[in-house]
Amino acid sequence: MKNYRLNSFPNKVLLCIPSQEDNIFGYSMPNLGVGYVGASLKSDAHRVRIFDSAFYDDYIPVLRDVLKEFEPEVVGITGFTFQHSSMIKMAELVNALSPDTLIILGGPHASVLAKTILAKYKFVDFVIVGEGEESFPGLLKALYTGSALESLPGLVYRNEGGIRANNSYFISDLDNLKKPWDVLNPLDYQKGRIHGFIAKEQPVTQVISSRGCPYECTFCAGRAVLGNKMYLRDPKKFVDEIEYLKDEFGIKEVQIVDDNFTFYRDHAVNVCNEMINRKLDISWSLPNGVRADKLDKELLGLMKKAGCYSIGIGIEFGSPRMLKMVHKSLDLEKAKETVMLCNKLGFITTGFFLIGYPEETLEDIKMTADFISSLPFDRIRVSIPFPYPGSELFKYYLERNYHNAENIDWDHFHSIDNICILENLNKNFVEKFCRNIYFKFYLNPFNTLRFLSKFRTWIQFKSVWQGFKIFLQTMEGTH
Repeated sequence: MKNYRLNSFPNKVLLCIPSQEDNIFGYSMPNLGVGYVGASLKSDAHRVRIFDSAFYDDYIPVLRDVLKEFEPEVVGITGFTFQHSSMIKMAELVNALSPDTLIILGGPHASVLAKTILAKYKFVDFVIVGEGEESFPGLLKALYTGSALESLPGLVYRNEGGIRANNSYFISDLDNLKKPWDVLNPLDYQKGRIHGFIAKEQPVTQVISSRGCPYECTFCAGRAVLGNKMYLRDPKKFVDEIEYLKDEFGIKEVQIVDDNFTFYRDHAVNVCNEMINRKLDISWSLPNGVRADKLDKELLGLMKKAGCYSIGIGIEFGSPRMLKMVHKSLDLEKAKETVMLCNKLGFITTGFFLIGYPEETLEDIKMTADFISSLPFDRIRVSIPFPYPGSELFKYYLERNYHNAENIDWDHFHSIDNICILENLNKNFVEKFCRNIYFKFYLNPFNTLRFLSKFRTWIQFKSVWQGFKIFLQTMEGTH
């Protein structure tokens, strides 16, 4: 049995980001979560190295070389659900090459399924649930000093023949976190696919001004990882970071990837004013989407003046019945007004929609299709809801398909047969319906011309072309 004691301090820590196998929407951008944890470990004097599989067509032999050369005492691996297999392959490889190396898993997938993972994979030593900036260095210090593990927030571990899960803890003071750029170089990520397939200028990178989301949408797993509160960074310190990225790395554009940047209007206003007062002259976008009812003419005008040019808008359903069912209280008339206003002001808009929720009817999905057709979106993304572990939707699928998480074959979990459980419709019909929405939208010359008229740089053409190629691959895969 592995000895859960570290004989030296500080330690060499390798943080690994798995490959995005079978993920057609894979992109190469800095993993901010790993960056924040790595910077925290570095500030504790640990020697930190990051291994990102996105840089390699075949990462296994490269990882072997890194493990032999770096000889880490600790390996941390993060990942989403679609990276489960790659996470486990990485952990197995580390265990085979260096049986004494501690293996710690984290990230959204492991956070939700921590006990299941520890029960099934004996070579995984610990799981850190949620945010790891304090728990990860705290764990290494405890393992070196022999301190008790019971007080470490978010830690899940084997204890006296069982598995113990400590209470979760959410970091409220984001301004005290070390910046991810202490261990990440954003310029390393300029050759990959751009997140959201939208960029006006390069170099481009991602930043966050907040964490968390207070909403309770049943298809989202965010609450399971970050809780139901939203924590904000100080607008001045947030813009300090953007200015640092511009001065130190020559960054020309940032993507603010908050869960809901405009939820607190004053926060968004203060960020915009800070950018304007400093005359930053930097482009920025909101690719992850914001709520339509959290935008207004005055705020949009301020955002545009501050450099924002592209906004994702999460509407999900054109059916009031479905919006109520998934606990997304959204006024569709207000949403229409917002999209019209964004278009009038010249923003590139992307509408996010879902079709194929278990209880949807033909009438519901037709309402969503009609809603899409009625508005001047520049781009749309219509997805079949994915049952992310930790979401209410996952519980629904678990009860009907698997009964418990141990029975899930994660390699095939993403197939349409597994993620599409319908009470009123046929999955083949839903697939075809989604495809027809796409074709109707993107083959409309008015939509295309409106979209292209908002382009200002050749990089916009390049990033959108990347997305268009992925779109064609997706359509081929649904035949």
